[in-house]
Amino acid sequence: PNVAPQTPITATGGTKATPGDGYIYHLFTSNGNLSISSGDASMDCLIVGGGGGGGYDRGGGGGAGAFRPETLAGVTGTHPITIGSGGAGGTGTPGGQTGSNTTFTYNSTPYIAGGGGGGGGTGGSPNTGKDGSYGGSGGGSGFLSAGNASAGAVGGPAPYTPYGNPGKHGTQ
Repeated sequence: PNVAPQTPITATGGTKATPGDGYIYHLFTSNGNLSISSGDASMDCLIVGGGGGGGYDRGGGGGAGAFRPETLAGVTGTHPITIGSGGAGGTGTPGGQTGSNTTFTYNSTPYIAGGGGGGGGTGGSPNTGKDGSYGGSGGGSGFLSAGNASAGAVGGPAPYTPYGNPGKHGTQ
């Protein structure tokens, strides 16, 4: 059968770079649009959620935002991108805030990378450490004065899985 060759994509949006490795990069660090004016070749995308905030006073570390790779065929049009912000650090026992999701809506389909889970807090001795929250990658748990750390949270439901990892236990 005759198959039409793919044509290179011509696009604008984000910070555009052409380093000479055969790729043209569009980096988005704030909300914007990828506008494709022509072409139908495949493109590699990497979507990353905002990181989670760390816990307070010997609290756990915030989890990284989900890391979601995609390969998509070029489609002309304007495709919005919403960049997830990082979560605030904790100021007490509950811990840090979860990062926000990053969403790339491509050809009317949302591709979501979940924000990272907040790290569990402690709030000072003899308070018990709190679990990290779930997210793109789960937040680490807070420190327990008795030496038994509570579990860091796992990735959680979609859009968090399968693009992240569980948090880790706090240690004494």
